Amino acid sequence: MISLFHITGIESDMTKTERTIILGIDFDGAPVQTSDPLFVNKIGPLTFLDFLEIHSGLIPVQTSQLERIASFMAVLREHRGEFSFYEESWTRTPFNAARRMLEWIDAWYLHGWNGEMEYPTDSTGEKTTCILELAAL
Repeated sequence: MISLFHITGIESDMTKTERTIILGIDFDGAPVQTSDPLFVNKIGPLTFLDFLEIHSGLIPVQTSQLERIASFMAVLREHRGEFSFYEESWTRTPFNAARRMLEWIDAWYLHGWNGEMEYPTDSTGEKTTCILELAAL
């Protein structure tokens, strides 16, 4: 074992958390001890490098599509009743509704959308309202 680091950070809800990292030469690939307390990590040099890259913002954290859909379902559940265009689909199949809307958002971002949407002056149709509501989500 080489060192013991204490990293203090501020979480999104403004609570202070402290993480203890125990760095060991041969901890890479070692089984994780279930008896370790929360926010205590025993890691080796490669894992420590990954930790630093992720928490310094050098590489993005990879999330699975299933995690993204579950997160978006939480957003839809939180705003249920505020936006009418997805209500019927949501009551029948919440997972598929969230998955499909997330696919639309991803496609728009891939085609250059920046997440903003202004109400067009020349169109007041139902499709325009749906797109505006989805952009608001």
